Amino acid sequence: MTNHNNTNAALSEFIELSTFRKYQTHLADTLSYLKHFLSPIRFLEVENKKSCEDFFFSNLFILHDSLKDNCISDISRKDIEEMWDNLKLYHYTDSPSLEKIISTKTLRLNCLTKMNDSAEGLALKEKFLPLLKNTPQFKNDPSCEKIFNQLTSKHLNNCYASSFTVLSNDASQWDRYGNPNKSKKNECADNHVPTKIESAPCGVCLEIHISKLLELVKMLEDDFDWAEIIPIFYVPRDQNDNPCLAFGDNSFLNYIRSCGLGWLKANQSKDAIRTIIIYSSNIKYQSFRKEYEVRLLLSLTDDIIPKLTYISSTSDEDKEKGKRYITIKFNELNPEFSFSEFFTSITLGPETSPEARCAVEELLKKHKLQHLLKEQDSNCTLRT
Repeated sequence: MTNHNNTNAALSEFIELSTFRKYQTHLADTLSYLKHFLSPIRFLEVENKKSCEDFFFSNLFILHDSLKDNCISDISRKDIEEMWDNLKLYHYTDSPSLEKIISTKTLRLNCLTKMNDSAEGLALKEKFLPLLKNTPQFKNDPSCEKIFNQLTSKHLNNCYASSFTVLSNDASQWDRYGNPNKSKKNECADNHVPTKIESAPCGVCLEIHISKLLELVKMLEDDFDWAEIIPIFYVPRDQNDNPCLAFGDNSFLNYIRSCGLGWLKANQSKDAIRTIIIYSSNIKYQSFRKEYEVRLLLSLTDDIIPKLTYISSTSDEDKEKGKRYITIKFNELNPEFSFSEFFTSITLGPETSPEARCAVEELLKKHKLQHLLKEQDSNCTLRT
């Protein structure tokens, strides 16, 4: 006798997955149309190139996700891969942080629960995992609960991210990191003598080609539970302040669950949970949408950190301040990995003082990186 409930559930999942795939195909086809649009009018070609780029950035998560399946045409796949592989990313910070990065040759990744969206990671705990635990595939696999508990614990406490954006001269980022009208005095110990850079800070934008991050991921992936570069997916929140993962008349939540169920049906429990966790790690509130964020995402447990000589964890002093992070030491990770080639260029923020620029120039010259500094500071207009 047919179990209509199971049949209807399976049909519902198929429709949701199929509907989302159709939407992905539509976006991919639209991108290809914009990319291959030709016009004898120079102005239209220039405007269309910008429109194509904006469309790609605005739908980056869904377009990048479409590469995992065969739902898009070969032409669209080639276009998306080409734009992704040639993506330039930007990391905004201030000059004292630049001094630490360059002097120590390190890259810091903050714990996911310490990012600027306080609700990050909650989608995993409150939405995805209860659905996954209630599936027959999960209940029938005795190893699932152990993997479930292990990976979910790691996610909540041991997932680290470094944030980048696709925007090269963004007013909101400069306002946050490079506005002298809002600059805060650096907190230093009483016996600390400020460096020239600390005495005259300024905003900094580091440009990095995505290929360099992919190289880094390749070197890290064997030691971590996962190492990924993934765009952020921005969603609204419902009246209870939970992520509202709606997609038209269907649910993006169920689409992601279907991806996980696909792994479960293939008896790949760990891959199913890993898929759900990675998706959940890249969901943010839509008010952050204009950041166009792309993340380097890593996960490992505290007991593994001491075994990796190129990783250091949060200092005791910072732990007392409520901070949590890991630091990658490039020299110990791979002596052949050229830190000087990791960044493509360095731009100083608008309204940078002559003293601040001079201090950065001295720092870069000391480390033989002066070729990275752009001659012109950002011309972005800041709020007064």
